[in-house]
Amino acid sequence: MNSIRVCFAFALGFASMQTMAFEKEVKSKINSVTVFTQGAQIFRSAKVSLEPGEHTIIFTDISYVLNASSIQIGGKGDLTILSVSSRANYIDVPMKAEKETELRSKIEEIQNDINELNGLIQVYHEEESLLLANKNLAGQQTGLDVEQLKKAADFFRIRLSEIKLKRLELNLKVNKLREEERMYRQQLSQVTSSRGKSTNEILVKVDVHKTTTARFEFNYTVRNAQWLPYYDVRMEDVTQPVKIEYKAKVQQFTGIDWNNVALTLSSGNPTKNNVLPAINPWYIDFNNGYSVRGSRGGADQFMEMEDTESLDEVVVTSADVKANGYQQTIKNVNTVLVEKVTNIEYDISSIYTIKSSNLSEDVAVRTIEVPATYEYRANTKLDETAYLVAKMHGWHNYNLLNGNAKLFNQGTFVGETYLNTETTEDTLLLSLGRDENIVIKRERLIDLNGTQMIGSNRKIMRYWSVSVRNNKQQPIRIVITDQIPVSMQKQISVKLEESEGAQYIEQTGYLIWAFDLPSASTKDLKFGYSVKHPKDKS
Repeated sequence: MNSIRVCFAFALGFASMQTMAFEKEVKSKINSVTVFTQGAQIFRSAKVSLEPGEHTIIFTDISYVLNASSIQIGGKGDLTILSVSSRANYIDVPMKAEKETELRSKIEEIQNDINELNGLIQVYHEEESLLLANKNLAGQQTGLDVEQLKKAADFFRIRLSEIKLKRLELNLKVNKLREEERMYRQQLSQVTSSRGKSTNEILVKVDVHKTTTARFEFNYTVRNAQWLPYYDVRMEDVTQPVKIEYKAKVQQFTGIDWNNVALTLSSGNPTKNNVLPAINPWYIDFNNGYSVRGSRGGADQFMEMEDTESLDEVVVTSADVKANGYQQTIKNVNTVLVEKVTNIEYDISSIYTIKSSNLSEDVAVRTIEVPATYEYRANTKLDETAYLVAKMHGWHNYNLLNGNAKLFNQGTFVGETYLNTETTEDTLLLSLGRDENIVIKRERLIDLNGTQMIGSNRKIMRYWSVSVRNNKQQPIRIVITDQIPVSMQKQISVKLEESEGAQYIEQTGYLIWAFDLPSASTKDLKFGYSVKHPKDKS
């Protein structure tokens, strides 16, 4: 009877084990990453052998900035995925502290070794100084025979050679130790950047029908990652298109290194609100005895009720933005451009490692040639200098993004600019630097200037000349821009008296001359204006 109870209990235990979900920790590998302008999407895979029954697969070492709602997972094998969830893992936090302590200890050991070697180098340096001093002293002594001088010379030569070789050997050791210290400090920076931060785990509950080797592929999005476009813009000759080297700075501090991954750069930003905003009714009603801004009394007044400011209080302005750039030479790669419904993606052909740190990795995206025409421009009111300008046509066909750009004219760095692609213009202008072979002189014509009193008004006359000399060996196309004042008062009138055929834009006061100038020739321009205002005001 007892043996029957034992067998029955064993059978119940075995049955309960069959229905119990087993937990199994699994390491996964990052295969590829899509980096957005803010955030990134991580693609991972893993293989695991599973026995029949329910299992909870725990994928470890997931970034602490995981967006849990973005997890997508698929499994291949004789199994069914029952549920997917995530949780934080705080157990590994003390391990990071231990790693930090270990790295600091190694750095301290290396610093001690460097100090010891530097001390020996100093000893050898002082010995060398002592030998050289004694050599000079021996040279001043008289009465030494040739044999003694030879022995002294041999001694100095051998010992000084030994000292120099020893110092060289010690310096090489110091340099090697400094390189090791640099590597440990990089590791320490990565560890301290995630100090006190947990990792996440993704839990996948599966029902395995029979023994199988399952392959899981899953992806999710994370914060703390970004990429910024920047450019090298190169011009070799005015008969050739502009070459644009499209590059990117990729940075992430998600707490997990991306080692040897396929990289895709996307112009999308999943952190932005992607839902079309709803518009609410805008009601209008009479004002029932309450004061209304701008009211003048009299007839019935009405008031407008909005969720935002009243329209007469809203001012919309626009401004051009300038920024400094940054450039670094990196390898060229082949890139596949994928134009999706709402964004652009660049599939980078090379494999990259992006460490989790405050350092960015430079990635070559692609090189394009944009058709351009060239001309010289000068704003003579501000600067008597001619600048070569490239007018890039059809630039919007190349899916460029806003970014800093470094400019090179025939291999010479000429400056930095900001490539503003958020413009509706068909032509993008790039200044490629000044040309000293075009000489411009702007002078006031004193003889034509003067002041007159006309009744109660004062009239002021101002005339200027602009001389343009082309010292280049080929003809040029040049655009000269100057200006006259624009009145902001009805009592002040400004009149253009002479312009030498310039295009006059009255709203801004700009005077624009565009002309071709042959080699070794000069063109003289003249313009003048008058300002009339009440003589009792200035």
